[in-house]
Amino acid sequence: MKKLLSLLMALALVAGLAACSGGTSSSGAASTAPASTTGGDGSSEAAGSTPSGDTVVYATIVQGIDDYQKAQAQGGVDICAEFGWENLTLNSENDVQKQIDAVQNAISQQVDGMYIHDIDPVALAPIIKRALDAGIFVASSMQVRTELGDEYADHELMYCTYYDHETAGRMLTDGIVEMIGAEGEVLILSGTTGFNNTTLRSKGINGALKEYPNVSVVNEIDCNWDRALALSAVEDAVTANPDIKCIISMGEAMAWGAIEALENLDRTDILIGTFDASRQTMQHVIDGELACCVGCSATNGTQGGARVLKNILEGKDPAADPNINWFESHVYSSNFDFFTKENADLSLCDY
Repeated sequence: MKKLLSLLMALALVAGLAACSGGTSSSGAASTAPASTTGGDGSSEAAGSTPSGDTVVYATIVQGIDDYQKAQAQGGVDICAEFGWENLTLNSENDVQKQIDAVQNAISQQVDGMYIHDIDPVALAPIIKRALDAGIFVASSMQVRTELGDEYADHELMYCTYYDHETAGRMLTDGIVEMIGAEGEVLILSGTTGFNNTTLRSKGINGALKEYPNVSVVNEIDCNWDRALALSAVEDAVTANPDIKCIISMGEAMAWGAIEALENLDRTDILIGTFDASRQTMQHVIDGELACCVGCSATNGTQGGARVLKNILEGKDPAADPNINWFESHVYSSNFDFFTKENADLSLCDY
């Protein structure tokens, strides 16, 4: 497989460059789902093929196997099928070292590009630099970009998707705190300690809560994104603190566990708000079992990265693509939206 960097250098002479679910293995090993390389006109080269005729290989590296990650992986499959590319899906199993190994796996297979839903930007930075040095396109988060340092942050093959977890945490917290009259006790269900999105969501939630002097946090419990752990945690916390007025969950699976826990305790007076907006979560909002949720597209990260890569391969300016929502140079955005029963709509969910 050709190296993308040399292709970029050639394309730069032509145009000013301004700037997949394939199965997953429990061991983090790769599986591929090759797409057709036959064009609609019967030619042997697909629209997404490189000028040399080689089929583009694009990897989606997910954190784990929850519904959001599955949808993200399927987004990679779908965009590769659309472009006539080969798809590679790698599952990190919520393990930092396995994610590093997955990136190395993709490098070894000489993929043309990859999207990484990063777990730990600091730990990933060295292997991502190795991928960029190998001429491989990489899309990941803004936090990864920060950890790369000046030499690599603006690398021509490095793009980021902007998930503003901190602002979303504030959005969710402000919304549900207003629902309880800005006073009372709050329980926070946290994702895995040390995860980048956990840290940012916690910062947003707790930052917002500081603005409400009559609201107090009973506890912030690490439930590891797990429904069963959240169910047990909520039952214990509400039993010990019966005056809790609302529960803020950093992930929807934990919110589903909280719903079940409150049903077991026969407590219909406690409101629940959560990150994520799958069809199941949105239905809970419509049914009144969840007070609110914030969510963003599960597929934007990997599909946005693929669209950027396609433009680069074709010698086009990605910034001119109307299908990409740009936040700033080399950064495309995935916006969070706030939903309550009044505006909840299943048609807005992509998983």
